[in-house]
Amino acid sequence: MKLKNEILRKCTTSVLSIAIALSITGCSQLIDLLENDDDIENPSSETETVNAYVIGAPWGMGETPNGYVGTLSTSSTGDSVVNKTYFEISKTANKAKLDDDFLYVLHSGSNSLYRIDTQATDEENRSKELSLGTNLSPWGFVINNETAYITNNTAHSVTEVSLSGDMSVVRTFDLPSGSDLTPPEGEVTYAYPQDIEIIDNKLYVALTNQNSSRFPVGPGKLAIIDLDTNETSLLDLTYSNPASFAYSDLYPTLLFVIETGTVWPADNLAKLEVIDTETNEIITEEMIESDSSVIEIGPEGTIYVASGYGRVDLYKYTFENNLLSSSDIFNIDSFGNPTDIEIDDEGTIYVSDSSNHKVFVKRQSESAFSSYIVNDAPMDIVLTTID
Repeated sequence: MKLKNEILRKCTTSVLSIAIALSITGCSQLIDLLENDDDIENPSSETETVNAYVIGAPWGMGETPNGYVGTLSTSSTGDSVVNKTYFEISKTANKAKLDDDFLYVLHSGSNSLYRIDTQATDEENRSKELSLGTNLSPWGFVINNETAYITNNTAHSVTEVSLSGDMSVVRTFDLPSGSDLTPPEGEVTYAYPQDIEIIDNKLYVALTNQNSSRFPVGPGKLAIIDLDTNETSLLDLTYSNPASFAYSDLYPTLLFVIETGTVWPADNLAKLEVIDTETNEIITEEMIESDSSVIEIGPEGTIYVASGYGRVDLYKYTFENNLLSSSDIFNIDSFGNPTDIEIDDEGTIYVSDSSNHKVFVKRQSESAFSSYIVNDAPMDIVLTTID
């Protein structure tokens, strides 16, 4: 189009030259000739589109003791590349969320929350770090209305953080303990929170019953914190060690929970339970013959569960009439430890694997996953292309 416009401009502005050399018809014929000549190339520069941020921890292959935020990009030629130089972070990066132009990264090693302005050009001032306290081991978080709610695994609590301005800690919710956890007879257990979700202004917190040796014992629980009344209630699950949640507006009253069991990862068993958040009841459950620990819901409503250790598989489930049905299984790789699944609006699936130091990608048009090596352990994936 640029070539056509340039020729027309020259043809219309150089009237005398045109009259001598070409007629208007001749210009049109020349344009048609250029447009259909395969031997004439239109030069274009290769561009890259950032599809996702990859959050990495310094485990195994890294040259530095620091975590990082990398990018997973697609070039104009269709190639993908992982670039880990986007942002370096001290200690262990864990989980991340993208809220408008800000990328928030949680750190279990430094007990802090980073905010990175993804649009800033000033390298020195594009990030801010908020200290959450000491000996917390922040694990998971959710963002709602410029507020973050963070689970503190070793402190058995949830921290509320205001994300406006310079960010600040607002308050802390202590989670149930002792006899409230209904431990097995003869055991003293503690509530170790992992994932967290917010639904209808209530926080849902995955609680693992662990003894003093940090070993899961007895069924897991969900702590439900009503932010309107500040009251906390408990929901008993039927398996142990609830590790991760999946929630989607496609199922506005449902919470999908993965539990890995008491002897994870040795028993090759996990359970998927579906919670009705209006009645706080378990409406269906499904045993999975694998060590599954991450779950996500695709844009079409399919539930994806990744398993690891023996082999890395991706399970697909449909949910209809309050029933789960297994629809497909993809083998991704051999021995590994999936840490996250994400599915973008075009149906492209991303899986991070901390043991194999890889990010796996499968587009809808492809029958198998492609893998991209990351120097350190990828812990989380944050998509930039999802609504």
